[in-house]
Amino acid sequence: FIYFKYDVQHTLVNLLESLLQQLILCKMTLSTESMKLIRRCKKERRRLSQRDLMKVIGDEMRSFSIVDFAGDAFDECFPEDVRYSFISCLQQLIQEHPSARLLITSRPLPKIEKAAVNMTRVDIVVSSEDMKRFILSCLRQGHASFSDLIERQPSLADEIVEGVVLKAAGMYVFAP
Repeated sequence: FIYFKYDVQHTLVNLLESLLQQLILCKMTLSTESMKLIRRCKKERRRLSQRDLMKVIGDEMRSFSIVDFAGDAFDECFPEDVRYSFISCLQQLIQEHPSARLLITSRPLPKIEKAAVNMTRVDIVVSSEDMKRFILSCLRQGHASFSDLIERQPSLADEIVEGVVLKAAGMYVFAP
C-alpha cells in the first residue's frame, strides 16, 4: 500500500523499495535468488536498481498465492514521470504474476486514464448533499473558536462547504 501525498517527491526506486519492504514484512524471509542479488549489490556498494528491484519483487511475489497492490491518491504522485513509470512497473508485475491485483484511487486525469488503459474503471460518486452534511458537521464540531466563527458568519460555512464539494468532485478507482 502506498499513500501518495502531494507534497512528497517520489523516485521510482523508492516506490519499488517500499513495495519490496512490504512483501518482506509479510513473510519475513527472502528467496535465495533475491538474497544473492542483494548481497551482490551490497558488496558492490550500490543500491538495488530499478531492474534489480523488479526482479526481486517478482521473485518474492511467487511465494504468495495472491498479491494486492494499492495506491491511494495516485494523482498526487509527483513528479509525473515517476507516476507513469510506476504504473508501468506495476502493470508489468501483474502481467508476470496473474494472481496479483492492483487498486488505484485517483482524480480523473486524462493521462492516468490513458496509462491505465487495460484496467477496469470504477467511478465512486458521493452525492453533493451527503458531502455538504458531512463537511458542515465537521465544521461545527471543530475547534471552539472556529465553530463560533461559523455560527456568527454562516456564509463562511457555505463558502467552505461549496469549495470542498467542488474540489472533491470526480474521485474514482481503477482496478484490473
